[in-house]
Amino acid sequence: MAILYPCKLEPKAASIFSYLKDLANFHKEELTILYTYEDYYLRRMFGTSKVKKFAWNKLRVFGKGQEKQVPSHVILRLRSGKLKEQTTLALQKEVYTVIARNNEDFDFYFRKNNLANLKNREGHCQTLFIPYNKKWSPPQNILVFGGDIQSLDAIEQQQVLSLGIQYNCNLHYFNPEEDGESWTYDSKPLTANRFIYEKKFPADNTSDVITEYLNSNKIDFIVLSNSALHLFKEWVLSRRPGKEISRTILLLKNPKKAQTKSMFDSLIPKTWSKKSSTNPPEETYNP
Repeated sequence: MAILYPCKLEPKAASIFSYLKDLANFHKEELTILYTYEDYYLRRMFGTSKVKKFAWNKLRVFGKGQEKQVPSHVILRLRSGKLKEQTTLALQKEVYTVIARNNEDFDFYFRKNNLANLKNREGHCQTLFIPYNKKWSPPQNILVFGGDIQSLDAIEQQQVLSLGIQYNCNLHYFNPEEDGESWTYDSKPLTANRFIYEKKFPADNTSDVITEYLNSNKIDFIVLSNSALHLFKEWVLSRRPGKEISRTILLLKNPKKAQTKSMFDSLIPKTWSKKSSTNPPEETYNP
């Protein structure tokens, strides 16, 4: 789970960084913060080196947070140009498995009907939407929206089961059927002490069913199947306007563009060598 977090270092972004820092530490993976500087007029007035030095110092202060130094599993990456363009370039290298987004990005995709951008995202990685001021803790209940064990794409199913085993949590499968009329609810064991719940219902009732289920169950993490993005968008639009998301939402890797591999590959921990505090961050700067 190599994580890329492109941000403008705005005050709200600090809470998302805190969440991602703990998430990456839990998975023993690296977190990359991508920041760019692009002010042409400042560079003409003060010179590129001074503007770059200022941007680098700002990024380092952000990366330290409340600590004395940047954590060893956090990489600072400073680039010249627009943040969106540099994010695209970073994702095309296919180094990252997760890209982190915030509330504004969530609204851009789901409330402003830009789902085509999500479906054709570069890097073919998972997209993680994190609410502001959300504290990281391993999820106990994950709601899987858009299918059940039989109907989910094989690659998506591998990603879901991997999460369930890694976090040792309950999995709640929500399967809204476009042409179906049946209502079913079943459960089966996932591990010795965790369960798989499967709920099937007509797609016309999606908004009411998901709202009631979230209110009645302690769901703290939502996983989205690519095939059900439009139904999830309808639920988002049915909520009160302006209301921010309160749960972390993960959009799975696009199965149409991902390469098939064994589900066991995702369960094997990757090696993670800590960098010593004397080592410089990946993006160094010498004024």
